[in-house]
Amino acid sequence: MTGFFTITDRLAGLLVAVATVMLAALICVSLYEVFARYVLAAPTVWAFDMVNFTNGALFVLGAAYAQRERLHVSIDILSGRLPRRLGAAILGALFLLAVLPTIGLLAWEATHRLIGFWQSGRVVESAWHPPRWPFYVPIALGLWALWLQCLATCLRLGLQVARPA
Repeated sequence: MTGFFTITDRLAGLLVAVATVMLAALICVSLYEVFARYVLAAPTVWAFDMVNFTNGALFVLGAAYAQRERLHVSIDILSGRLPRRLGAAILGALFLLAVLPTIGLLAWEATHRLIGFWQSGRVVESAWHPPRWPFYVPIALGLWALWLQCLATCLRLGLQVARPA
């Protein structure tokens, strides 16, 4: 079990490192677009798409890391007053019954779209017409990593419940 936790935690850290590099690229693209538009009077046709798709990828790639570090918003009014094991049992049940299926369906759908766009060769309807599938790679990857991290959280909560006080 410890190996699974190590793998999911490292994957979340790796994806945050990828997101950090993507953020630097996003800043460079934005700066270049501003320079090209206002200094050279020659705006690019690709910067708008790159900024939009990179923003979405950054959000999803950081989600597993946020789950690992418990950075997502939570409401602790009730759980803070419950005994530790009961609170862990309730939260674990919520993860098992609601969070894991929801994130799993989102990840499945993103993967399905990624494969469909790759097979069909569909492009983005913009002046640049880039293929769609590369923009779905980080989204599908990030959602699967989030699902794995939520599974790890669920298992950790289960271990809290199983351990004697």
